[in-house]
Amino acid sequence: MTTEYVHIEDVDTSPKKWTVKVIVHEKTQPRASGNSPNRHQRVVFMDEKGQKVMATIYDPDIKLFKDEFKLGLTYIISNAKVKHLEDKYNRFNYPYQWTIHRGVLFKELKEEVIPMSIVRQQFVSFADLQTRGPTSERMDILGIVIGKNENRCFVSNNVQHTVKEFAIMNEENKVIILSLWNNVAESESKVIEDAKQSFPIISASALVYSSFRGPSLGSTPSTSIVVDPQIPEAQILTTWRSKNMKAIIETAAAKDYFVRDDSSTPISTAALSTIAGIAAEVKIDKFTVNAFIKITDYNQRLFYMGCEKCYSGIGADFNYAYTCVACKEATVAKPRGKLQINVYDSTGSLDVTVFGQQAEEILQLSAMKCMELYNTGNVAPIEEINEGLVNRLFLMTLRKKAKTLADATLFNYTVMKLQTGGSVELHTLPSTSESIAPSSLETEAFHTWCIILIITNMHLIIYIKEACMFFNLKLLSIF
Repeated sequence: MTTEYVHIEDVDTSPKKWTVKVIVHEKTQPRASGNSPNRHQRVVFMDEKGQKVMATIYDPDIKLFKDEFKLGLTYIISNAKVKHLEDKYNRFNYPYQWTIHRGVLFKELKEEVIPMSIVRQQFVSFADLQTRGPTSERMDILGIVIGKNENRCFVSNNVQHTVKEFAIMNEENKVIILSLWNNVAESESKVIEDAKQSFPIISASALVYSSFRGPSLGSTPSTSIVVDPQIPEAQILTTWRSKNMKAIIETAAAKDYFVRDDSSTPISTAALSTIAGIAAEVKIDKFTVNAFIKITDYNQRLFYMGCEKCYSGIGADFNYAYTCVACKEATVAKPRGKLQINVYDSTGSLDVTVFGQQAEEILQLSAMKCMELYNTGNVAPIEEINEGLVNRLFLMTLRKKAKTLADATLFNYTVMKLQTGGSVELHTLPSTSESIAPSSLETEAFHTWCIILIITNMHLIIYIKEACMFFNLKLLSIF
């Protein structure tokens, strides 16, 4: 008698009996749930139409199914418990989740199996990852493990967190950092560490953008890792690895991939750009530039409320307790600096966004203070802040990201790193209460500097006028 199979999309919470034929697409290692000693294990099944469903096995049934539901094998399943799935956990556009328990009927099929060729994953490009900002979108990666960082622990809100980091390289010759957190770090990192081959190929699923030590990918409770996945994309990467082993070994030996883009790392001045060059460039997305800063929007809030751990934004009040949709951690809402600035040099200007501590350094105000000013109806002293920025040259790294609209392409610019003082450092102007009598040599040098700036950038004239008044100099006739 031939069994009639239904598809996953036909299975719901109704009491009708059903049997599906599925292939095991993903499978996590058993892991604890938060601080609970009870464990669970996730399995993702996929049918012949490509529809996927998340299934969970709980203690004490994990031991019962230890040797079942192997990756890439085909099974028929009946009687799984079906329940609704919250939208925020819905990865597969299917509103239910299954529970695999000891009453489930299942059987591995040896014939009429679902071919591995239909198992297709949309792997994120490493190049694309390095240009995108924080997002709650789940992403999958395929790559070669070339390094492991030391395990680290830290305490936040009196809770200890563990993070394990791996450097992953792909055929684009780019390296990203994969950060595994807490229970996921404990369970899934063992899969990588137990790999027998040097530079193993892995697939990692259900990852989110992470700003921990710079742009990277972080785990979620649904993250699973497979070593040597038996999929067409992995076979292509295996061939690439064989042909490029020398380059892989050299990259792994350098061990500079765990040095992230943070404010403590000096910015290289090897390839300086100009503002005009940045605006015109369409292929490169990261630039280093020497430029000046001014604040032109006097009505901005200067902060946003975000997750205390991953900085993802949320429309909530200060200290509001919630579970972050980005990092899936219990957290509270805290203010974080966010500042719109105008960055300019002699070739042009750009409107740029700067976040966090770098925004606070420009403002000389903490995010907490900005929030207090906003909540009490007061405003930050932008004019005074701009006066302090007039003679300060900044060395910065900018990221350029395209946003395509129906009839145009816009570009957003974000400060990745910021340092005071670049290839030129201007003298700090004295206060108006001080009296300075510059030498004739200083006066001549200052006049020459003014003329150069006037010729190259007319909108700096007003700043030069103010500077002349401070130095008690006569304005040139060109003004």
